[in-house]
Amino acid sequence: MSAAPGSVRVVPLTATHAELGLLDLTQPGMAAGIEWSAIHRATPRAPLSCRGCGGAMVAKSSSLANPFFAHHRRPDDCWLTGETMAHRLLKIALANAIRDAGWHAELELAGEGVTPWRADVMATAPGGARRIAFEAQLADIDADEIRRRSDNYAASDVEVCWIADRPRDWVGAAPYLVVSHGETGHGVELGLFRFVPQWCENRSRCAENLYDTSPIWRSLNPGSGPLPCPGHGSWLPVLLPLGEVVAFILTDRVRPVLVSGAPVFLERGRSWWGRDGHIGWTAQHYAELSAEQSQAEARYEGAQAQQQAQA
Repeated sequence: MSAAPGSVRVVPLTATHAELGLLDLTQPGMAAGIEWSAIHRATPRAPLSCRGCGGAMVAKSSSLANPFFAHHRRPDDCWLTGETMAHRLLKIALANAIRDAGWHAELELAGEGVTPWRADVMATAPGGARRIAFEAQLADIDADEIRRRSDNYAASDVEVCWIADRPRDWVGAAPYLVVSHGETGHGVELGLFRFVPQWCENRSRCAENLYDTSPIWRSLNPGSGPLPCPGHGSWLPVLLPLGEVVAFILTDRVRPVLVSGAPVFLERGRSWWGRDGHIGWTAQHYAELSAEQSQAEARYEGAQAQQQAQA
């Protein structure tokens, strides 16, 4: 019986060749214009080193003939050796989606902000005017650390999108996507939103009305309520393939916004509440609809206060 994908320890998808530079197994010709046979079981052994720790590496193939890089001698402290198969598959899917959108994708790219960082997959726009780090965060981490790492990327003028495999505690603390992996590939389950406005045409049927709308109440309280409906719109998740959502992000069709109202989502048969100040991705049109309803709510609250003061 094979182990579950999320529990299998795997090795890096990239390595450094002493003469050819970066070798990337997610790109044709490994981004160096050579075939796998040129380094696999080559004599003498290909001069490969790990981008994480600098240790010597070798080119190998799995029992299913899948190519991979492995340390010649397993180190004790190389961060790249701790990845899971789920992490590896997600990085491949992200790199493919970025390249399909016409951007450059580089795995395991290191950089320097306030402190050093290393992006799982760095997306760079044609011409280099914009960079977005896609971070597959499948292990537990707290929201404050997510914010710190996001700020660290921002210090290098790098945007970031965090990728989770389920609604974790930090989700919403920074731009994110929650994805699942099925037979057709990775799909986005949470993180991309549309705003659905709702206005009550008849205030007497609006559950949010502060005032009694009965004729008797109105006769006893002349000049008070009902007020125009402030709206009760909500943010709803949009389910799409990961590749489409990545393309939306790269082409600026969606941007991060504060998703207010803490909507309820169902996750594996149970409810889950979004955090206050929840940050998600949406299109400008939906952001404008949300702002319009927020302004109506502010006017409604002001009118309420004025009526109460005059009562």
